[in-house]
Amino acid sequence: MAAHGSPGARSGRKESQESSAKLVRASRAGAAPAGLLPPGMYQRGPSFYGRFRDPRTGLEVRRSLGRNRDEAVRNFLRFQAEGTQPGAPPIGPSLGDVLAHYLAHVHRQHRDKPRTLENAEQAAKIIRRHLDPEAAVGKLGQTDFWKFRDTRSAEVSSTASANLTLRYLKAALNRAVRDGLIERPPFRVEMLPEPPKRKSCPPARSGRQSAPRRTARRSTGTRNPVHCVHAGASTVRGPKPLVA
Repeated sequence: MAAHGSPGARSGRKESQESSAKLVRASRAGAAPAGLLPPGMYQRGPSFYGRFRDPRTGLEVRRSLGRNRDEAVRNFLRFQAEGTQPGAPPIGPSLGDVLAHYLAHVHRQHRDKPRTLENAEQAAKIIRRHLDPEAAVGKLGQTDFWKFRDTRSAEVSSTASANLTLRYLKAALNRAVRDGLIERPPFRVEMLPEPPKRKSCPPARSGRQSAPRRTARRSTGTRNPVHCVHAGASTVRGPKPLVA
């Protein structure tokens, strides 16, 4: 390791100063050298972000710098010179950006499944109706999710319909994490508890008018009668339509 005053350390400081000087000249000229970003600036997905030190708290904060690379570099250098300001713009993509990104993914992967595409688009409309699409994903919290879940549960007649919307929300957030739009989901997507399912029996034999009676043995060895209810014979394959 080079000493503090060694030629290697001086060379490193000189290169860093030259790099910063290039960035300043490029930002003044309206362009940035290709492939060169200042320390503390990074790209995640199509957007650029910067890390700054809040002078009031001493904590590190992040700010969105935009999607255009040259403009993002200019914003980063300007924010560095000005310092962090109260009311900084939202960090990271908005909820609307995350939903649009997920819908684009669904259209690519399931273009031959119209029911899936329709359900995904309907779920996105429902989510936008109850959660602000302009809000930054990083600003949403667990309380926002619980409020959304309760509202959605109250406006539909079945738990399955409410949980289907929640599954699409969870899928959109997970897709955003996989593709680098966000670092982690802003909250846990917890499903509503499903009601207990009624037990069904095999079809009754011909000539019988009522469902047979069978018994279930508990671990204690006692026998308790359980009435069987015949399930419907017809089923619809594929995902069910989402209730708006």
